Amino acid sequence: MSTTPISNFSLFAMPLVLFLLMALTTAAPITEDMRSARLDEDNGAFDMPYDTDIVEDRPARNDESNDRLVISTLDDASNFADKPQDEPAAEHKDETEREDGVVALMQGEALDKDARLVAKQFGWGYRETLQHLQAQELFGHLVAELEELVIPPINLNYDEQLPTPRPIFAASAFSRKPGSPARIWLVDNNDDNKNYDEVSRQAQSLMDGFSERTNIPVLHSRNSRFSMQEQEERMDKIESALIKEGMKSVSAAVRPGDVILVTVADDDQRQYQTDLPEAAMADSGDFDTLAEIARQQQGKTDEGLAAIMGDVDMYGVFFAFVKEEEGEPIEANEHVRGGRQVRSDTKQCTSGFSVERLSDGVTGVATAAHCYSMHTFDAEHPEADFALYHRAEHDGTWGDMEWKTSSHIELAEYWANVGDKRQVTARKTSFSNNDVVCVYSRMQGKRDCDYVYSTSTSQQGSKKLIAMDGYHTTGGDSGGPWSYGSTAAGIHKGYKTIWFKKRNTFSRISYLDEALGVRVLLQ
Repeated sequence: MSTTPISNFSLFAMPLVLFLLMALTTAAPITEDMRSARLDEDNGAFDMPYDTDIVEDRPARNDESNDRLVISTLDDASNFADKPQDEPAAEHKDETEREDGVVALMQGEALDKDARLVAKQFGWGYRETLQHLQAQELFGHLVAELEELVIPPINLNYDEQLPTPRPIFAASAFSRKPGSPARIWLVDNNDDNKNYDEVSRQAQSLMDGFSERTNIPVLHSRNSRFSMQEQEERMDKIESALIKEGMKSVSAAVRPGDVILVTVADDDQRQYQTDLPEAAMADSGDFDTLAEIARQQQGKTDEGLAAIMGDVDMYGVFFAFVKEEEGEPIEANEHVRGGRQVRSDTKQCTSGFSVERLSDGVTGVATAAHCYSMHTFDAEHPEADFALYHRAEHDGTWGDMEWKTSSHIELAEYWANVGDKRQVTARKTSFSNNDVVCVYSRMQGKRDCDYVYSTSTSQQGSKKLIAMDGYHTTGGDSGGPWSYGSTAAGIHKGYKTIWFKKRNTFSRISYLDEALGVRVLLQ
């Protein structure tokens, strides 16, 4: 009996269909853990491009068959003693034997690597750490939106000019550990502005949206006396008054709850020092204890100090007067792609990130402004070192940063650690207390991650700096990159003593535009 072409096709196709069905039914299902490990790019978070558990068990190697270099943190890296910012350039060159053939990690791979570092350093699980860092990115977007909300003034007298709109945002703190609540502080409505309720509802809607997307509750209060902008204005007035009085190394840091911590290198002024309980001095994020002490001490400012401050509102201002020991200042600076050595004839610093000028697209590299004399870039093997040309610097309102150009191509990449090169795919635009950010100490050959302690602090005339809980760097690291994953966060400044403890400081890369007219170059 003859067979039609359709019948022949059916006979051959049936076994193939059965084989495909069997393959689909036996394939491993997509688990909830795998889903939770990725947030799509529409959410502004990082998308993991591969099964991260595979990388966890893979030995560190760098060959043609693997473009992901997995190198653990240098647990036993020796910590060099702190050195002055002027260091002989020839005494420390970047390691070249671990540079050849290293491929720059992409977005998901870089975040995966920092998630493992943070999990190990803080004692968290890998999966919850990864989700924590992804949620931190989303919380940053929330804070950036809240910072833009202002309360329109009410014109009670139409013959007068309207007062300036008041920002509603006062402070923020991300979750201290995976699963714990985040916090937002908004200003109060003591002026009985009828526009306040509408702006407050907008803020509430934004916070609810964050919680729905991350399952992280946001605790919020609407009783702050000062917005973040007003806190920074108060801080500037306090510093100016103390400096005018002849006090040395004056610096201040904003904390949530209307608190400003002032540190002064003057052992003779201890009568003004504030005695605080240990809980209030800790880094654990006990904001409520300090806020309560601020309420209790309202109107109790020392008369001598009040006379120095004049009309400055001293609510929530606490003072620490520290004796500066010889060779141990209470604050200090620390001396193409980011994370490389830049040097002069007698000094060295570290490059931060490649940048582009907004006006014409000219590219260069950013570092710290106090590294102004650096003229040579330590090239990667086998290239020869090459010249850097100074373009502009800023050390003041927007932080401590400068940029330089070269005759070479600047890449949107940076060294995050020895043997760990990464692409730059995002810029961090806002910070909260308890954010986790990491620094590459090129001089010590290690990478450390830490919590944000203050989102606005001052040091040696540089303002709007970020201060961290601890101190992880040394001389020669100035200008280097602060980041997490493949997100650029800051340009290293140095350290300062805030409430009897050394804390790292850095400038926000988001202020490069205002300061220098450039921005971090992205892939």
